[in-house]
Amino acid sequence: NKFTSISSFSSNVNLQKLSVSHNSLTGEIPSFPHNPNLQRLSLDNNFLSGTIPSFFSNHNLQKLYLTNNNISGPIPSFSNNHKVYELNFANNSLSGQLPSFANLTKLKFIYFYGNQIEGIIPDFTNCTTLQTISLDDNNISGTIPSFESNPNLRFLYLNINNFSGEIPNFSHNNL
Repeated sequence: NKFTSISSFSSNVNLQKLSVSHNSLTGEIPSFPHNPNLQRLSLDNNFLSGTIPSFFSNHNLQKLYLTNNNISGPIPSFSNNHKVYELNFANNSLSGQLPSFANLTKLKFIYFYGNQIEGIIPDFTNCTTLQTISLDDNNISGTIPSFESNPNLRFLYLNINNFSGEIPNFSHNNL
């Protein structure tokens, strides 16, 4: 397809899943404030720009795919989106520090590789279902946490960053 706009979907209160990946979408990402039932949003592989909006009113959001666009700025907090289990913002121009993920107890997959994220890795203690963390190819620094409270963690990608210190013992994980 060659869709160029998605604004017509932003007021459909019954919308649960929207996938318009691999199109020619341009402009900024709408915040979908009138879509309380939105569970999955796939906007990857387009030409979207601007920042990631707050999805504060989307309490049912579970998956958000924004990979391979021209998005910049910080990653917003998803602390109000308790059902989120997958965030994929890879290969954009996102910057700033990672937000807290403490309230995202269902979080399983994070793909933020290929950005310009700085700062340290936040606390994932409450994310006990977390399986994949992909933060490679960023500017993250500090020490690498042990992820002791993440027994389901299977894949941890941290290459091409600015970490220091020793690599922790991951014997409690299945890495």
